[in-house]
Amino acid sequence: MAVTGNAQVTPPACPVGGFDVCFPNLDAGAPSAACDAADAAAPAIDACLGNICGGVANEPQPGFFSYCCAAGGSVRYDDFCAFVVQSTCPAVATECADRCPPLALLTGSVALAPPPEACLPSYPTFINEVCDADPFCCTTSWDVICAGAALEASSAL
Repeated sequence: MAVTGNAQVTPPACPVGGFDVCFPNLDAGAPSAACDAADAAAPAIDACLGNICGGVANEPQPGFFSYCCAAGGSVRYDDFCAFVVQSTCPAVATECADRCPPLALLTGSVALAPPPEACLPSYPTFINEVCDADPFCCTTSWDVICAGAALEASSAL
């Protein structure tokens, strides 16, 4: 049976502007499904995000549902949301463990987990220079100080 031109289109589960469960996206809230997990972990990630974003009774932190989850009229998916999701969902933490943060996040305004050591050779040299100057950035947290140093170093090139 052919699909007619009047068929209703289901809106995508992912927020407009994209979504990556591993990294903050200040333009989108978390969806009720894992948009970027196309592997065997996807069902576990979907189930965990569904539980986290399933309603106020399931909130890992008060206000999380309305702040981080798209279905709740999201404010944004920032470093707090990424941290809570990765802390609450082991499948998400596993999915994200070896992922390299986009360069734009390393020069942005949100705190991140430090980039995995395996990622460092793939970045411009100024990222490694920040790590050398301030080891905290690549061992503990890539915070706004690290991002500011990276942004300053990139503009000096």
